[in-house]
Amino acid sequence: GTGKTKTSLKLIEKLVKENKIETIIISTEGNDLLDQWLIQIINLIQDKIKNFRVYKQYSIHKDIHNFLLDKEQGILITSNENLHKALKNLKKEVKELRDLIQNKP
Repeated sequence: GTGKTKTSLKLIEKLVKENKIETIIISTEGNDLLDQWLIQIINLIQDKIKNFRVYKQYSIHKDIHNFLLDKEQGILITSNENLHKALKNLKKEVKELRDLIQNKP
């Protein structure tokens, strides 16, 4: 109820339009929330950032291998449980950013 999703979507749109990001990973818990993100991301792609593809890794969806093969202009929506599978295959710079966000040395 505080606008986190809306703010995140605006930020994604801005960074994509400025060519500052080419890979997006959205991770949270609960299939209902992941489904809500999926709907929001599909709407964003249709309206604002048309060249991106969506991959899902939660519940019955098992797209992570396709995402890892084609990350550029890819959006992965995943459960927190599966997040490590995506992160371990990303570039060193992204891993360093993840460590910074998680406050790891």
